[in-house]
This record gives sequence, structure tokens and C-alpha cells, in this order.
Amino acid sequence: MVIQFWCTVSGDEFVAASQEIAADPDFDTLRFIVVDFSGVKEHTIDEATLQDVAVIRIGSMATNPNVRIAMVTTDHGFAMLTQSANVDPFVGTHEVKVFATVALAREWLQQQPALVACRRVA
Repeated sequence: MVIQFWCTVSGDEFVAASQEIAADPDFDTLRFIVVDFSGVKEHTIDEATLQDVAVIRIGSMATNPNVRIAMVTTDHGFAMLTQSANVDPFVGTHEVKVFATVALAREWLQQQPALVACRRVA
């Protein structure tokens, strides 16, 4: 799945997009999500936004733990903020990597072995 943002992105929009992805009927079979921020000129995504996204990612791990997330951006500040998505409270959730282009993200994803973690059944 590829999701693309452009122009100005609010923290609320980013959280809403994360909720939509996790609620998608095909989420159980997803293997990757490419989040393309290459067209974003400014954003209001901050640590609080990422904590809201952490809640969604923790919940979606129960449904499908076999997803990798590739973030695409050339904004150094946003890349650093995104990399913080690999620390608490995200530890143990979907792997996130940052790339400068969608092509580099896709190349990395193609090189990754399939994840085969078991899903939790309620």
C-alpha cells in the first residue's frame, strides 16, 4: 500500500490516515506501507502525534504483525522525528525505515524476507 501526502499535513490528518490504513479490510494481508511525504511543504506532526499513531500501531500489530513501513522524505527534521518511531512507545511494533525516494523504499522492501509472525486470535 502506498499513501501519499502533499502540501501541508496536520497531525490530525496523519493520525486519521493511520487509522484508515489499520481499518482497511485488506490490512490483514498487507506486507508493506510506503508513506510518501516527498510532496509535503510543511507539517504539524510532533511527538504527541506520533504517540497517537503508536496506539494505532500497537493495536494493528494484533491483526497483522507482518508489515514494514517505509517513510519517504528529504526533510531532515521530519526524518529524525520519524526515526523516533522506532523507540518507546513503538518498540515491538511495525518496523519503520526512512528513505529519500519511493524508488529506494521499494528497493529496500523487495530485498526484505517475508515476515511470518503469528497473529493473535481473540
